[in-house]
Amino acid sequence: MNPEENKDKEEKREKSPEKEKEEKKEEAENQQRVHSNVDMILPPCELETIFAKNILMPSNPLPSSITSSIISPFEMELTELKVKVACLEKTSAALKLELKCAELQVEAKDRVDKQKTRLIELLDHKVQSLESKNNRLIEMVEGLIEEKQSRSNRLLDATKSMETLTSKLENSARVQQELRHNNEELKKMLNNMQNKGSQIAKLAKEKLVKYKDENERMQGELDDYKQSAEVLSADFAPEWDMLNDLGSQLQGKLSAAKTSETSESTAEILLSADGLNNEIKNKVANIQTETIATVSKYANANEKLLTQVNNLKQSICDLQKLSDKTLKETATPSLVELAELRDAISNLSAELGTRL
Repeated sequence: MNPEENKDKEEKREKSPEKEKEEKKEEAENQQRVHSNVDMILPPCELETIFAKNILMPSNPLPSSITSSIISPFEMELTELKVKVACLEKTSAALKLELKCAELQVEAKDRVDKQKTRLIELLDHKVQSLESKNNRLIEMVEGLIEEKQSRSNRLLDATKSMETLTSKLENSARVQQELRHNNEELKKMLNNMQNKGSQIAKLAKEKLVKYKDENERMQGELDDYKQSAEVLSADFAPEWDMLNDLGSQLQGKLSAAKTSETSESTAEILLSADGLNNEIKNKVANIQTETIATVSKYANANEKLLTQVNNLKQSICDLQKLSDKTLKETATPSLVELAELRDAISNLSAELGTRL
C-alpha cells in the first residue's frame, strides 16, 4: 500500500468517532422533540407520517398547535414505539460499530501481515548478513589460530636458540676470562719484547752510527785513493810523453838505419833501442805494481764494508723474525677463538631475527 492511502485511512478512523458522536447527539435531540411535542391525539396514519418526518427529517419540529391536540391514549403506544426505536437505533449503532471494528481489524491484520512480511524479509537479510559475518569471523579465527600456532612454534624455536645462546655465552664468558688472562700475559710478554726491541734498536742504531762512520772513513780513503791515482796519472804523464818521444826517436833511427848502409850505426841504434825498451818496461812494471796495490786496498776495504752491512741486515731480519714468531705463538690462538665466537653470536642473532 501507498503511504497516502494509509494516511487517508488513518484520518477516516480519527474522524469516525467524532461523526458517531454527532449522529448520536442528533438522534437524542430528535427523540426529545418527539417526546415533548406528542401532546395531542392523532390518527395512526398521521402518527406514522409524523414519526417518519421526525425520523427522516429531524430538523423540522412539530408545530405547537398539533402537539396540543394530541390525545393521551396513544402515549403507551408511543412509549413502546420509542423503546422499539431506541432498541433499533442501539442495534444499528452496535452493528455499525461492529462493522467498523471488523474493518479496522481487517486493516490492522493487513498491516500486521505486511509488517510481518517486511520483518521476515529484513530478518532474512539480517540472517544472511550475520551468516556471512560469521563465516568471515570463522575464517579470521582460523587464520589467527594458525598464526598463534606458528608464533608458538617460533617462540619454542626461539627459546631453544636462546638456551643454546646462553650456553654459548657462558662458554664465551669463560673464554673471555681466559683471553683476558692470556692478554695480560701477552701484555707482559709484549712489554718485555718492547724492552728487548728498544735495546736491540739502540744497539742497531749504535752499530749503524758506527758503520756510517766507517763508511764515511772508507769513503774518505776511497777519495784519497782516487786523488792519489789522479796524482800518479799526472806524475806519469811527462814520463809517458818522454816514452812517446823516445819511441818516435827510435822509429826515426830505425828508418835512418834502414836508409844507411853501415853496420856500426845499426848496432848502436839497436843497443840504444834495447836500453830504452828496458827502461820503458821497468817503468811500466812499477806503475802496474803501484796500481795493483791501490786497487787491492780499495777492494779489501769495500769487502769489509759490505760484510759489515750484510751482517747488520741479517741481525735485523733475525730480530724481526723472532718478534713475529713470538707474537704468532702467543696472540694468534686467542684472536682465532675470538673471531669464532663473534661469528657464532652473529649467526645466532640472525637466526633469531628471521624466526621472530
